[in-house]
Amino acid sequence: MPQVIVGSLFVLIVIIAGWLVGFYNKMTNRKLKAEEYWEEISDNTPEIIDAQIQLYNQAVTEYNQYLRRFPNRLASMILGVHELPGYQQPSEVD
Repeated sequence: MPQVIVGSLFVLIVIIAGWLVGFYNKMTNRKLKAEEYWEEISDNTPEIIDAQIQLYNQAVTEYNQYLRRFPNRLASMILGVHELPGYQQPSEVD
């Protein structure tokens, strides 16, 4: 009987560790995608900048939604991972 308990705990630990590795990889890939779009926002034509901002905000939204899902929220709290802010263009003053 003790072997069954120890074996079950071992399997549970392996499953949780595998899930954490998968969570971390997906979270990192989504964050890198958002950061790549952030770096592409540069001094281009306004149309290109708007498109790049839109891609960045979409990537940030996907990343933040991924972090908000259960049980990802618990893992992000444990790992100290925070949501990314979306880009908001400064309002033009007349």
